[in-house]
Amino acid sequence: MFKISLRDWVILLTILPTTVIGLSLAGFFTFSRISDLEASLFYRVNAISQPLKISAQSGLRNNNVRFLDELLKDLQVNQNDLLDNMLILSEGLETVAVSRQDVDSSVLLTEEIRSNLANTQFVAFEDYYLFTSPITYNQYTVDGQRDTQLMGYLLLVVDRTDITMHEQSLYIVSFLIILMSVLLSGVFANRLINRIAIPVQQMNLAIDRMRNGLYDTQIDSFYKGELEELRKGLNILFFSLRDYHNDLDRNIDQATTDLRESLEQFEIQNVELDMAKRRAQEASRVKSEFLANMSHELRTPLNGVIGFTRQVLKTPLSSTQRDYLSTIERSANGLLTIINDILDFSKLDSNRLVIENIPLAFNATIEEALTLLAPSANEKNLDLSLRINPNLPDSLIGDAMRIQQVLTNLIGNAIKFTDSGSVEIDIDYKILEDSNIQLVVAVKDTGIGINTQQQENLFEAFGQADNSITRMYGGTGLGLVISKRIAQEMNGDIRFESRAEHGTTFWFEWQCQLNPLPIDSKPYPADLKDKQVILYDPLPHCRLAVEELLKFWKMQVTTVSSNEDLLKQGEQLSFDIAIVSVHINESQIDDSLRLIQNLSQHIPEIYVAVNSNAANLSEAFISAGAINCFSKPYLANKLAQQISKDDKIVAQSSPRALPLKKLDIKVLAVDDNEANLKLISTLLGELVETVVTANNGKEALDLASKERFVFIFMDIQMPIMDGITAMEKIRLTTLNSDTPVVAVTAHALQGEKDKMLEKGFFGYMTKPIDETLLKHYLYEHGMSEPAPVFSRPEVAPQETFPIGKFKGIIDWSLAIERSGNRPELAKEMLSMLLKSLPDTKAALQNQLDSNDQQGFVQVIHKLNGACCYNGVPRLEKVCREIETHLSEQTLDSIEPELLEMFDEIDKLIQISEEMGESLSGES
Repeated sequence: MFKISLRDWVILLTILPTTVIGLSLAGFFTFSRISDLEASLFYRVNAISQPLKISAQSGLRNNNVRFLDELLKDLQVNQNDLLDNMLILSEGLETVAVSRQDVDSSVLLTEEIRSNLANTQFVAFEDYYLFTSPITYNQYTVDGQRDTQLMGYLLLVVDRTDITMHEQSLYIVSFLIILMSVLLSGVFANRLINRIAIPVQQMNLAIDRMRNGLYDTQIDSFYKGELEELRKGLNILFFSLRDYHNDLDRNIDQATTDLRESLEQFEIQNVELDMAKRRAQEASRVKSEFLANMSHELRTPLNGVIGFTRQVLKTPLSSTQRDYLSTIERSANGLLTIINDILDFSKLDSNRLVIENIPLAFNATIEEALTLLAPSANEKNLDLSLRINPNLPDSLIGDAMRIQQVLTNLIGNAIKFTDSGSVEIDIDYKILEDSNIQLVVAVKDTGIGINTQQQENLFEAFGQADNSITRMYGGTGLGLVISKRIAQEMNGDIRFESRAEHGTTFWFEWQCQLNPLPIDSKPYPADLKDKQVILYDPLPHCRLAVEELLKFWKMQVTTVSSNEDLLKQGEQLSFDIAIVSVHINESQIDDSLRLIQNLSQHIPEIYVAVNSNAANLSEAFISAGAINCFSKPYLANKLAQQISKDDKIVAQSSPRALPLKKLDIKVLAVDDNEANLKLISTLLGELVETVVTANNGKEALDLASKERFVFIFMDIQMPIMDGITAMEKIRLTTLNSDTPVVAVTAHALQGEKDKMLEKGFFGYMTKPIDETLLKHYLYEHGMSEPAPVFSRPEVAPQETFPIGKFKGIIDWSLAIERSGNRPELAKEMLSMLLKSLPDTKAALQNQLDSNDQQGFVQVIHKLNGACCYNGVPRLEKVCREIETHLSEQTLDSIEPELLEMFDEIDKLIQISEEMGESLSGES
C-alpha cells in the first residue's frame, strides 16, 4: 500500500486547498465579469434599437426605402465600432433596408430565431451577437382600444471582438493570480516542513536506532515549541528503556543460572522416574504374566471338571447325585466367569481391549443373550419381558460379543438381585449422522435396590454396593466396571437410578453403524396378517411389548388384563388365536388349566407362555387344549415359529436350496494359505464358470500377463510377492489393466480399508469371507442381473461332529456357516488347520526365541487367516488381538495373549490327536 510521508501531507494540505480556493474564486469572478459585459452590451444595443424602430415605423408605413437606407447607413457610421450590420425586414422577412450590402438575411435567421421573431432576442454566435426586435405601429380607435400592427423586423449584427479580448485578458489575469497563490503557499509549506518534518524525521531515526539495540541513543538538537517537549520526552523514554534493558539482562543471567540448576535436578528426577517406570512396567508384566499363567492353570483343570461333570450328568443318576453334580457344574462355571472377568479387567486396565466392527443381526444378538438368561429368571418365577422398537434396524455393524457381555451382566444382575416381581427390558434407537445409530437399552427390576451411600461405590473395581452382597449373592464386583468401560469404548455409557427396596433401572447406551448390505433376521410372518388375536398378560410392560410386535405383523390385536375379561371376550367375539401368559404358582395352576379348557371351546389356537422351565407344565397345558406351551420371555423369532405356519418362517431352521445360475466369466483367486484358497475357490466355483488359483503374487502376475480375468481376489500378505505389489504390476499389464482387484485380508485394523482403496484396490473384504459381500462384488461388476438368493440345508451339528465333547473349543455350527453350509468342506478345512498347528506352533516358538517380531507377525497373520475360515472362535479371537497389538507394541508387552494363544493351540492339537482317525478318514 502507498505510504504518504509527513512532508507529503504538509505539501498536500497547504498547496491543494490554496489551488482549489484560487480556482474557485477566479472562476467565479471571471464568469461574473463576462456576464456583466454581455449584459452591458445588450443594454447598449437595446438603447440604439428603440429610436431606430420609431424612425423605421414612418419609413415602413410610407414605404420610403430610401429613407430607411440613409437612416441605417448614417447610424452605421456613428456606431461602426459596435455594429457590423443593420437590417430592416418586412413582415414577410424580405430585406427592406440594409447598412451593408454583403449580408443575406436568410443566413442570419436560423429556424430557432425565426420561430421567436415576435419577441426581442439577443443571440450569441461564435463571431457575433444577433439582436432581433419586431417593429410595430399602434393605432387607437374611437372607443379607446389600441390596435397593434406588425410593420417588420429590425436586425442588428453586433461585433464580438471587444468582448472576446476582454474575456482573454480576464483568463490571463486569473491564471496569474492562481499561480502567485500556489507559489506563495509553496513557500509557506517549505518553511513549515523545515520547522516540523525535519525534526520528526530526526526523532524517527533515533527511535529506529533504539529499536535496533543502540540504547545509548539521544536527540541532541534543539527545537521550538511542542517539538522541544516531545524531544525531551523521548530522551527520558530512551534513558528508561536503557535502564530496563540492563535490568532485564541481569534478570536473564540470573534466570539462566537458576534454570541450569533446575535442569540438573530435572535430569536426576527423570532418571529416577525412568527407573520407577521400568519397575512399574516390570511389575505390570509380572502381573499380566501371573494372570495369564493363573488363567491357564485354572482353566485347564476347570475345563476338565466341567466337561466330565456334563458327561456324568448324561448317565443314569439318583436325584441326590444329579443335584450334587449340578452344583459342581454351576460352581465351576461361576469360577470360570470370575477368571474371564479378571482377564477382561486386566485388558481394560492396560488399554488392550479391542472393539470389533463386524456385521451383526441385532434381534438375534439380543435374543441369544436372553435365551441364556431366561432359565435363571424362570427358576425364580420372575416375569422377564423384552420390548424392542419394531422399527429398529436389524442389520448393524458392531461387536456382538461385547454387546451380549454388557447385556448379560446388566440383566443377570437384575435377575440375581430380584427375588420376586419382574425384570423389564426396553430397547430404542436414534439415527445419527454418517450412517451411525445410537441404541439405548433400559433394564428395570423390582429387586433390592441401592441406597444413596452405596451408589457412590457401584462402579469401583472389586466392590459391590454392599460387602454383604458378595457373601449373599456372590460375584467379584468387576462386572459393572467392565461393562461401563466397554460401553465407553463403544461411544456410549452406563447410568442408573435406584432406591433401596424399590428396584433399579440401568441404561446402557452405545453406538453402532448401519450395515450398507442389510440382511434382516427379523421375522415377518405373512400368514398372520389381518388375523384376529386376543392377548392376555397380567404384566403391563409384557402386554404392551407383545401387542406392538403383533401389530407390527399387521395382526388385529385385542388385549385383556384379567382372566374374566379373557373369557368374556373369547365367548362374545371371534378370534383366530389366543396368546395367554400364566404366572406360575401352586395355587393358580389348576385355575389356569381350567381357563385354557374353557377358552379352547371358543378359540381354535391357544398358545400359553409361562415363567417356568418345568417340562410337565407344557404337557399339562397341551392336554388342557393349548396348541403349544413355551417359556417366557416373548422373543420375536420364537413367537413367530410358535404361531406362524409361513414357509419362510419354517425355512429359517431348514431352508431349501434354490438352483443357482453360474456366471460365464473367469476370475482369479490368490492366497498363500491352502485352506483359505480352497474355501474361496469353492465359494467362487458356485457363482462363476471358471476359477483360476494362484499361491502368491508372482504366480498371479504371470497368469494376469497371459489371460484376461473379469475379477481378481487378492490376499495381501504373501511370500515372494505381496498382494499390493502384485496389484500394482497387474495394472501395468495389457490384458488386466482395468480388471477390478479386491483385497482379501485377515487384517481388521481401523483405517485398513481406506488404505487399501487408496492403494488402488477396487474393494476390500475381511476374512472370514462374507458370501453376501462376495456376491455383491460379482453382481456390481460382472453380472447383468443379480444371482438368485439361495441357501443350503442346515446340517445338524451333532450328526457330523462330536460337538458336545469339544464345545467351547471348536464351534462346529460356526464352521458349517463359514463354509456356506458345506459339511464336507468344513471338515476338510478343519482337518487342514489341525494338521498344520504343530508346525505353526514350532514356527511361532522359533520366532519368539529369536525375538524376530516381523517374522512372528507373518506367521500369526497366516494363522489368523486360517482361523477365519474355521469354527475355532477362541483361537481366532486371540490371534486377531495379537496381530492388532503387534502393529503398535512389542512382543514383551503381549505376553498374556501369547500364553493364551499357545494354550488354545495345545487344546486343538490334543483334539486333533483324539479325532485324528475320523478326520483323516473323512478327508
